[in-house]
Amino acid sequence: MLRAGRYLLVSGAVCLLLMGCKEADTPEKRYANTCSEKGGRAAWQNAQKFVLARLKAPATAEFGAFDDPGTNVSQTRDNPCGFIVYGNVDAQNAYGAKLRNRYAVLVDYHIRDGSWGSDAAYIV
Repeated sequence: MLRAGRYLLVSGAVCLLLMGCKEADTPEKRYANTCSEKGGRAAWQNAQKFVLARLKAPATAEFGAFDDPGTNVSQTRDNPCGFIVYGNVDAQNAYGAKLRNRYAVLVDYHIRDGSWGSDAAYIV
């Protein structure tokens, strides 16, 4: 019993020590990690949320993979935190038929609050 108590005490101290040593999340770190090529995957994931909001049956949506030939993520020229995301989504239409659609979403990352926004999302 005493051994188990020591184990809990030591593991709790190690956990507290590790959490206390974690570097703070700053706007500069968010900028470096998101407003570069590294942010492409996060942009792709967030673009899917904006596409889902425009589908008739979002629960049926299946997106192409990030490395799929039909998926393309590029940074915009005028905004280093902006991305244009192109991809495929298979989803049911209003009649229940599953169709493949192409989408294009312009997403941008807001450094101050760590959120993503979209100025335009098109499904064709």
